[in-house]
Amino acid sequence: MLHRAGNVHDSNGALDFIRSCFATLLARGFRGRLEARLDGAHFSEATCAWLRDEGIEFSVSVPFERFQS
Repeated sequence: MLHRAGNVHDSNGALDFIRSCFATLLARGFRGRLEARLDGAHFSEATCAWLRDEGIEFSVSVPFERFQS
């Protein structure tokens, strides 16, 4: 769990936090399938690319408004 100040958006530092969580699991000898479920606040091309490149299965709930032009 990571508590942040109330004036910081959820996505601030999210990818570094996600990387750290998975690195901790692997360092402690976790064996199994890594998966992630993220809400729309954590949706970014960088996060999705990192998860994909690491072979981590993931889903992200993203509001449709994010895809309208």
